[in-house]
Amino acid sequence: MSQREPPGDAGKHRVRVADQAKIIGAFVKAFGEAFRARRAQRHSVTAQLQETPPGTSRLWARHARLLMEEDIALLMDDLEARLEARDPLSPLIPERTEAYRFVIHRGRMAMDGPSISAVMNRHAYPPGVAAPLHEIRVTLPSGTVQFEATLRVGGFFKVPIQMVFAPAATMDGQIALSPLEVRAQGVPIDRLMGLLGLELGRFVPAGGKIRVVDGTFRIDPVAMMPAPETSGRLVEVRVQGDHLVMRYEDGSAAEDPALAEPEAESYIALIGHDLLVGKVMMRDVCLQMVPLD
Repeated sequence: MSQREPPGDAGKHRVRVADQAKIIGAFVKAFGEAFRARRAQRHSVTAQLQETPPGTSRLWARHARLLMEEDIALLMDDLEARLEARDPLSPLIPERTEAYRFVIHRGRMAMDGPSISAVMNRHAYPPGVAAPLHEIRVTLPSGTVQFEATLRVGGFFKVPIQMVFAPAATMDGQIALSPLEVRAQGVPIDRLMGLLGLELGRFVPAGGKIRVVDGTFRIDPVAMMPAPETSGRLVEVRVQGDHLVMRYEDGSAAEDPALAEPEAESYIALIGHDLLVGKVMMRDVCLQMVPLD
């Protein structure tokens, strides 16, 4: 006489088998989807590598912070750009900034007051250059750009100057800073500047990277930045919170990168030219960098 499972145990056994079948089915489905996604990604990477000219790397960035110099940080968001090696036969070495160009297609870049101050003091009004303004400190209160600096008059007198500007982008892709208020030692001198011989042009160094056009400061933002040499079409400038936000757009068709981690909130992705980092050489690069946290 054969021994049978009690009716209750048989029901439990069938439930366990059904549950295991669901788990296995879900695993097979997820594995298939992941396999198809990886295959599609591989095809996308291959296509993008084939479309990338020799000596060029395509770059995408989202919610990324780039430290250009010790005290100059650049925030990049929804950015699409390319890096062009000056020698296509040599690998791209990120720290050798003189060896490649940075071309911006679209996206936003932003800097806070301390970073802008460092750019102004080091690159716009560099030490050793005859310039009327020194010790520039930039803040961004209430949607404006404010300079606090020391004005040297006649080489002997030092006068504290405060200038408040409204930022905007010009048709030729530069930043225009229109003066809203100018103070000397806390006293408004906007209407007295002409009488005192203090035209706005007296505040910029001769032959420097800041010009005065129609009563406004004109600044080429990429020309003032540290290396690498940068180009791009600036279309909008605004103060947002504690950052000056610059939006670029050249009208080219947008293309999404092939990402290993497409759900990452922050990343820098690179596809294209050979890359040398330390002693590690990567050829036909397809790289996505995400924060560990």
